[in-house]
Amino acid sequence: MIIDWLAEEFKAEESIDLRKDPMALQRLKKQLKKQKLSYLLQLKQKLTYLMLQQPILVLSTWLEL
Repeated sequence: MIIDWLAEEFKAEESIDLRKDPMALQRLKKQLKKQKLSYLLQLKQKLTYLMLQQPILVLSTWLEL
């Protein structure tokens, strides 16, 4: 899970285990949700732009997957 990985990385760098602090863990989860939403919005915008610019290329690429 991403949260565990981030907590491990933080612990390795800072010698602090965020998983032992419920408030810190909650803030980490909240930030991850914000980043996920931001990423999905950017992805949607890029795909929309691609579809307007080169719809055949994008659709043919998706069909190959």
